[in-house]
Amino acid sequence: MTEDYHLPEHATGDGIVLTHGAGGNREMPLLILVAKGLAKAGITVLRFDLPFRQKRPHGPPHPS
Repeated sequence: MTEDYHLPEHATGDGIVLTHGAGGNREMPLLILVAKGLAKAGITVLRFDLPFRQKRPHGPPHPS
């Protein structure tokens, strides 16, 4: 699985997509914390791994 959804209990109708930087992935504690906070505020959140991270789970992106 390369994505995680955070569905609010009382949705506002707003949504946001969160993803990581070059050295991270969707499981970064900060992304999870932000996603949970936004969902608590009524915002639907999608966290996902960028394509390079899906191809290479660890380490920096391939130079190409």
